[in-house]
Formats: sequence, structure tokens, C-alpha cells
Amino acid sequence: HPGTIGTLTFVGDSVKDIDAAIAGNAEPVLVLTGNGTATLKVVQQRALAIEVYSDLAAFAKARISAFPL
Repeated sequence: HPGTIGTLTFVGDSVKDIDAAIAGNAEPVLVLTGNGTATLKVVQQRALAIEVYSDLAAFAKARISAFPL
């Protein structure tokens, strides 16, 4: 589609966030702040293969470093 920017990434800390990302065909990413530690247990029980970061800053740093200047 014209104007498509690629896969949308959905960063969240709750099961609802992860479920919303999956339902919307977005890439779910879990941060361990807030509800993230409890959510990680659910993610592991469901055997979901998603990226997990300690916090939003760690996620941002990883993504930015993936695109060299």
C-alpha cells in the first residue's frame, strides 16, 4: 500500500497491550516496568516469542542503534 511504513511496533507492559498488538497485527514488545514483570510470566506461559526490555529507554536505545547514521 502506498504510504505504508512497515510493521507497527506496539510497546506495552500489560497483557492487554500484548493482546492488542497481536490483534492489530503489530509487533508486540514488552517492557518490564509497571505491570511488565507480571506480564512476562503470562508471555512465557503462552510461549510468545516477543522482545522484552527493562524499560522504554532500553527499547528506544536498541531500536535507534539498529539504524546506523
